[in-house]
Amino acid sequence: MNSNTPLENAATAEIASQSHSINFPINISFELIGESHREIDEILFYYRLAGTNITGYKPTSISSMDSPTGRNRFTATSALATSGSKYIPSGTQISYYFKILYINDAEQETDPITFDYLDPKYRWQKMESETITVFWHDITKSKIEEVISKSETVLEQVSELFDIEQNRPIRAVIANSQRESADSFPKISSSATRDNVYGGFAFPQYEVFIVRGVSADGIIHEATHLLMSQKLDSARSQVPAWLSEGIAMYFEIDNEHRNRTAEVGYIQKKLRPLSSMQSVPGKSGDIRLFYAHSQGIVGYLIDKGGKEKILR
Repeated sequence: MNSNTPLENAATAEIASQSHSINFPINISFELIGESHREIDEILFYYRLAGTNITGYKPTSISSMDSPTGRNRFTATSALATSGSKYIPSGTQISYYFKILYINDAEQETDPITFDYLDPKYRWQKMESETITVFWHDITKSKIEEVISKSETVLEQVSELFDIEQNRPIRAVIANSQRESADSFPKISSSATRDNVYGGFAFPQYEVFIVRGVSADGIIHEATHLLMSQKLDSARSQVPAWLSEGIAMYFEIDNEHRNRTAEVGYIQKKLRPLSSMQSVPGKSGDIRLFYAHSQGIVGYLIDKGGKEKILR
């Protein structure tokens, strides 16, 4: 069915198909095919990224040809960039529809379609709970259930610390390999990409995170970033990186391996003052030390003042 305003049904375009094709991670192409007796002025493509305030529309490219039915057969196409400065994280839910504008100012909208933006090379599975929706492939369901169970136990503590109740589940995508994560992760720096520094990224604007590998700590870390964002809302951009990353690492189950890195950094006098830790550095070695140092600072503050005071 299509919504028609203000034309009579018999006079509107007959929609044969509307579809999308994911060219991961570059873009998504969209296509509308139909026939119409009326002369079409323009066809617009509308989209919305679920869980965000991101909406938009753009004109389509229209091609037409005569049809044996006597109607004008048309194809309208558009594309949505998903990489570079227009990066959209894997796992984002996207809705779209087309609006047909006729010469006589009448309009017709197609039914909206909603889909999950995921790399089509893989056969994705989906697991949902009250707090998290996970997309994964080529991993046993029992393994996913085990990791999510461990993660949710800790994330309950995180929610209590932040004094928040989730309105909707966080969305998570698990990438199985370095190659897969290289396609899915945003491009931060050539050094970080080459040295495989980052194990995941959280995207508060989209309420999505991506992690490489099936790890409870990876899920806890990135989900903590999203929960912190919900707590602080738009003020999150004012939170220094050392505090954001330090809290996320503090809640990891197995986080003691970074202590030695921080100790060596202290001995070698490589630790930075807090004033220069507002953002994460770009070089691989500096990034690892930054994370270890941030975890140590937050751990110290919590030990001295308690968890309740950490965000004050």
